[in-house]
Amino acid sequence: MPLFTPIAVAIVQDQGNVLVGIRPEDRSYGGLWEFPGGKVLTGEALDLAAVRECREETGLDVQVIKRLGSYPHHDRHASIELHFFACCVVGDTPIPTPPFQWIPRLALKTLPMPPANCPIVQDLLRP
Repeated sequence: MPLFTPIAVAIVQDQGNVLVGIRPEDRSYGGLWEFPGGKVLTGEALDLAAVRECREETGLDVQVIKRLGSYPHHDRHASIELHFFACCVVGDTPIPTPPFQWIPRLALKTLPMPPANCPIVQDLLRP
């Protein structure tokens, strides 16, 4: 049984747009689009990890609105459990740090993303 690394992910939406960025080419799934997120630190709460990762990767301060679900994923790169949180920007909606950017939510269906993101993307595309 693989040991799953917890990953906290911020699903940040604002005015019909969602925050995504392109993964660096030198990382697994390089060139694919992703939501801000990353590994949970030892002893860190999952929701606070999503907020921290979003700030570190995008420069945006967010707050968690609700938990969207958790999905285990295992492939040749890793065994991870993604914990998704719906978030909103605190204050004005500033421009995120590249490579992150705002895209229309419905454009998610056209972006290549890592397989582990498929369940949440399907949920986000439901009317």
